[in-house]
Amino acid sequence: MSLESIRVSLRAWRPDGQPIEASVFDRLVLGTGDATRKAAGPGAPRVELLALDAADFARAPEPSEAFAAALREGLARAAAWLAKQPRQVFKELFEAGVTIDIFIGAWIDVDQMDLDLPPAFLEACGERGLAISLITND
Repeated sequence: MSLESIRVSLRAWRPDGQPIEASVFDRLVLGTGDATRKAAGPGAPRVELLALDAADFARAPEPSEAFAAALREGLARAAAWLAKQPRQVFKELFEAGVTIDIFIGAWIDVDQMDLDLPPAFLEACGERGLAISLITND
């Protein structure tokens, strides 16, 4: 398996470098049953949508398949969560000069990886004007 870990988050920042208040995502719907959570700590405000490590699947009969299935399921949950977020919130933030996107950080152990983003995830991102950035070995 080439993909060792993956993190998917919704992040916000200002291109001019001005700080973003921690409350920037307060109007988003974060239910108790959602797998998403607001990230704590330094850096730009973000909502963690998915975090997987291949090592957590090492004991599965087919570790690569178990990891891939968890990734598909996690992206489906992220898509459902994004789809229920009010588009107006994103529109107002963009109009206020806040940049918001989906950040995918992955660690790979070779020079190639496969990542399939499901149509529902892409649709939810597109409807809210969210670009998707992917960086490996970040």
